[in-house]
Amino acid sequence: MQVALRIEKHFRFAGVLGVGLNDTDLDKATYYAGVGLGFGRQQKVYLNLGFAGRTADVLSGTYSEGQNLLAEGSADLTLTTQVFRIGGFIGVTMTLNKQNKENEKRKEQ
Repeated sequence: MQVALRIEKHFRFAGVLGVGLNDTDLDKATYYAGVGLGFGRQQKVYLNLGFAGRTADVLSGTYSEGQNLLAEGSADLTLTTQVFRIGGFIGVTMTLNKQNKENEKRKEQ
């Protein structure tokens, strides 16, 4: 979702919010927040950048390469833990507006 404020006739400043869903695990949604700059009058192209965050499974202890965890024993051994990680994103979006030709004529007059 973008909310834009006009800076000049052909430029807009936008706030960007979004959610990306994982089709196999709905608990692994990615959240997006950022800003954008739009160019154009009717069909606007936005260049966006911001932060993206989601939960990730990371190893919960110190393990060495080749270590056999199953041989060490415990059936209730927790190998991973979930943490929230933040990264960045860059995006390009475009708005497609189909305006009535009579409305365009009124604006020109």
